[in-house]
Amino acid sequence: MCLVGAALVGSQPSFALSTMFTFAAFCYMLSLVLCASLIFFAIWHITAFEELQADFKVPIDQGNPLHAVINQSISNH
Repeated sequence: MCLVGAALVGSQPSFALSTMFTFAAFCYMLSLVLCASLIFFAIWHITAFEELQADFKVPIDQGNPLHAVINQSISNH
């Protein structure tokens, strides 16, 4: 039996197939990353909406800085 011929004809791959990622392992890792990102964005949105609630201004107070500009432009005409 010639070892050189056997190595060329029916050789095994140099890496073991069991060490490669399977499709199921890839999907599992992808789902973990997606789940972590969804949790992060959920917390981010909650804090963003809480900041909006805390910074609530009455619409009349919001327009007060514009009144001076509008009144000045009207008086110039």
